[in-house]
Amino acid sequence: MKEATPKEVPVRMPPIPRFHVRHGTNIQLDKDKMVARRAGGFGDAVTFSDRPLAPGEIFLLEIEDDERGWSGHLRIGLTMLNVQNIDIPPHSLPDLVYMGKSWVVAITKTPLSLPEDDDTDQEPPPDRTVKRVIHLDQGLIRTGFQVVDREQLVGTPRPPLLRLLRPPPAAEGMVRNQNTESTAVGSRIGVLYSLERGVGEMHVLINGEDQGPVATDIPVGTEPIFAVVDVYGTTKRVRLVQLYGVPNLQDYCRELIRTQCRCSRFAIGQLPLPARLKQYLKYEAC
Repeated sequence: MKEATPKEVPVRMPPIPRFHVRHGTNIQLDKDKMVARRAGGFGDAVTFSDRPLAPGEIFLLEIEDDERGWSGHLRIGLTMLNVQNIDIPPHSLPDLVYMGKSWVVAITKTPLSLPEDDDTDQEPPPDRTVKRVIHLDQGLIRTGFQVVDREQLVGTPRPPLLRLLRPPPAAEGMVRNQNTESTAVGSRIGVLYSLERGVGEMHVLINGEDQGPVATDIPVGTEPIFAVVDVYGTTKRVRLVQLYGVPNLQDYCRELIRTQCRCSRFAIGQLPLPARLKQYLKYEAC
């Protein structure tokens, strides 16, 4: 009797994360809920992921526009508050954190401060060691939830405007640059949480670099955990970066064209395309 061949059970990925319909009064979302823009002022721009994150799932965004004249920059983190029912505060720091069950860090031009070893010859205790949840394997990033190309996590530097239409040969092969300033347009910022000894640790990724555990002792498993994004200060507009799954061919083509234009709104605007299509490429219309 011929043995039955076991059927492969397909891995079902969760829906692509988007921004939540509930957000600060100054936030404007595009139709796809992939872009969040602060309409005015410098605050009232707190928004969330539209669904809870899984352990090791990266909620990644790219800074698309900034606005000079303000102090402070993007803020990102996690919350276990009921996003559907809470009164959304004007700021994530300190307002949302003071409400409890929320962990948020401010992104600065320099790397986030990490635990430092004591200035002694003794071996540092294990709990003072910076732990990484991102494992690099031949250019692939493994988090326990997903495997992605590391280049997807690294920001795209923006060249001067005059070089966008006719870049020199050296710029033609420009690759993503992990040295992109954390708060600059083109920088990619992500947040995720890992499980360590039954509790959660929040990690922030800046242009592909794991900043280590910036928050610990998160009671994972008690309530759903949502991502928090505060489009604060000089940060004006952010776009979610899709790390897995392709919803349709139309969105794939949009991302391909945006990549060729280095995600520059100026370069997209110079393409010989109908105005409506250029709006779609810039996430201004769907």
